[in-house]
Amino acid sequence: MNIKEIFKVTINLVLIYAIGGALLAWVYSVTSPIIFKNKQEDKANALKGMMPVHLVVNAPGGAVEAIKATLPEGAAVTLKGEMVDAEVDLYKKDKKKLIKMIKKAGALSVSQYSDFDPGEPKGTWEPSHKHAEFFEVKGRDGEVAGYIVESYHKGYSGAPGIYVAMDNDLVVQKVEILSHGETPGLGDEIEKKYFKDQFRGKTLDKLEVVKGETPDMIQAITGATISTRAITYGARDAVDHIRKYKAGELPEPEDAQVGAEAEEGASGH
Repeated sequence: MNIKEIFKVTINLVLIYAIGGALLAWVYSVTSPIIFKNKQEDKANALKGMMPVHLVVNAPGGAVEAIKATLPEGAAVTLKGEMVDAEVDLYKKDKKKLIKMIKKAGALSVSQYSDFDPGEPKGTWEPSHKHAEFFEVKGRDGEVAGYIVESYHKGYSGAPGIYVAMDNDLVVQKVEILSHGETPGLGDEIEKKYFKDQFRGKTLDKLEVVKGETPDMIQAITGATISTRAITYGARDAVDHIRKYKAGELPEPEDAQVGAEAEEGASGH
């Protein structure tokens, strides 16, 4: 191969890489804003699912008892004639199943409302160098009833994102997984109800991982201890953040909208 042929091959390769790079940049510029928007919508939907809701059921005739039998143990039930008002606190998938069961039991209709409102983010923080928000949840009386915190902690593959709901006494009420890249069949067990249910009722000092059965701490998923720690320590960091926030140990919270706009800009907007 002479110099002319080498030069020709080199030019062709440069052109191929340049065109390929331009195409990749164009695809990124088109898809990045869509991905960002979808993530924001997923987070908004997950946020709604972090709070208890009332299911108001139109229960005609003798269907009231059958409908009550479908409700989870401990649900607060109020009867108003042929209307059943049940306050439930369930994960999104479980709530969908429950509504189907209620309708199957004879309900004519099921509507929803909540006594709680997280409003706009109260501020932001950076767990594991990730932009995250936290919320003050207010009840109907306008008083703060609890907190919802977005948190991250390094796992086996990246840092899983979670929402942690806690009451005013900093007792965890619910943990929901926002995103993760953990190993299918092992680490992705963090999404299962049996695992997430362990967090309900836990205080800051009980958010520790234990291998083997434990009534007080968080039991590690077999073969996925690192993933278990990621969620557990992410929840622990969230509770500790609110502890510091309530104690006035944090600097004035950053405007959450500023952080969101910065993240959006980094996503290609």
